[in-house]
Amino acid sequence: MELSDFNQNNLQQKTNLIWNQGNFLAVRYSSNCNVCLYSMGKFFVEIWYRLADNEINSIRSFKNSDDLDPYLKMIDLSEIY
Repeated sequence: MELSDFNQNNLQQKTNLIWNQGNFLAVRYSSNCNVCLYSMGKFFVEIWYRLADNEINSIRSFKNSDDLDPYLKMIDLSEIY
């Protein structure tokens, strides 16, 4: 699936695609949301869950590796050095 095809779907369709085809990679926390990162093969997707009710607030898709920077802080490289 291409990013442009994914982006044409509504929120529920995107959610179903992520759960059926995505590979969970990481979770991070941002103010009032849990942010779950998934790989969709050719692009990445974040699902933003509101902490207050655990409902999906938004879904953000991207290809740019710079958007992975918030997750780099979570990687522990101490064991390989």
